[in-house]
Amino acid sequence: MSTKKLSQNPHFILVTAGIVLFVVFMLQNTDIVTVNFLFWSVQLSRSILLLVVLLVGILIGYVLRRLKK
Repeated sequence: MSTKKLSQNPHFILVTAGIVLFVVFMLQNTDIVTVNFLFWSVQLSRSILLLVVLLVGILIGYVLRRLKK
């Protein structure tokens, strides 16, 4: 079994590139937006909203993967 360096692993490279692109995207979207959901209305930075949506998506993916096993 050969051992690859972590930086040569394609999965690591894709995840790192995705994180860098997401951080750049967040830094460019710092405007304040109003989010309305049912009876709530919240004003927050668009970058924070994007981060929350990303984390919720990751959590849902994790839970669905665990339920599939």
